[in-house]
Amino acid sequence: MTKLKFCIALFALNFHALLFSQTGRPIVTDIHVSSSNSKINLEWTLPAKTEGKKVTCFQIYRSTRPITSTSELMSMKPVAEVPYGTVTYIESITDNSEYYYAVISLVKNGMQNESELYYDEELDIKTDQTKGTPYFLVLPGVNATTEGAKIRFVPKKEAAAPKAEEKEPKKYENRLREQPLPYIDVLGDNAESNRQINPETKDKALSLLGKTEKKQPEILEVYVFEEDLVSPSGGDEYLLFEVLRSSFIQGNFSKSTADLKRFLAQNRSKKVSDRANFYLGESYYFTGNYPLALSQFLGLEETFPALTHKWIESTLNLFNP
Repeated sequence: MTKLKFCIALFALNFHALLFSQTGRPIVTDIHVSSSNSKINLEWTLPAKTEGKKVTCFQIYRSTRPITSTSELMSMKPVAEVPYGTVTYIESITDNSEYYYAVISLVKNGMQNESELYYDEELDIKTDQTKGTPYFLVLPGVNATTEGAKIRFVPKKEAAAPKAEEKEPKKYENRLREQPLPYIDVLGDNAESNRQINPETKDKALSLLGKTEKKQPEILEVYVFEEDLVSPSGGDEYLLFEVLRSSFIQGNFSKSTADLKRFLAQNRSKKVSDRANFYLGESYYFTGNYPLALSQFLGLEETFPALTHKWIESTLNLFNP
């Protein structure tokens, strides 16, 4: 019975959204939200018809819970305002909260030019000083997101080093210091011997003996291409993004090795295959399989010369410590 009620409610919601989208209200449609490492990307489609109204701009609203009612929206303040013709909004986020969005049109009387793609805000200000009235109508899944979005990594802020307390110099009004006077060890009899050798002196001594001190090789950080930071619309790039999201970004490199090998088993575009092979090399690298990692990076040396040079050098250092 509960499942039946849920299906009925979902059907009513979809029918309600479809009804309003077909009536040509001055609202955006097809709203979609995605996220990357530190940014949230919001996209929508411009209104097809505006019921004799002119849309001047759009207001972006954000909340930590789904925006489902007009009364709730009217009590909020927009986080941004973009001119008509804009179909995307990118926001930098510094916390790990999940956010929901709604896009509201500002309208005023007048016919909208349906072929108009960009809105000249300066020209409109000269003819009319007001941007219009918000068209408060919330349709989940149409102009309000039903799924939340949050960034994957939150940059850690380094704590500021505490300031050293400044001590005021002591003043001696009678030109006499406190007793007893501090003892100055001129001969150095009480000084503790410094048993630590200066690093430069140590390196020179080792070089005279024909030896060098082995340094622990550093492990590189995970690298992700800019093309794979935001969810694409479809195709091979979207499938690669899903592989990275489900295993590679999570640090599960054993799983990402298997997922990427299955992904590359199919015929993919060259650009996507090159990036996938580089991620496969990273997966080998972080699982300690340095021979296979080296083979992957060497095969991409002509495609990513500067990038692979760093990874090849690090792999060799780890393979021959």
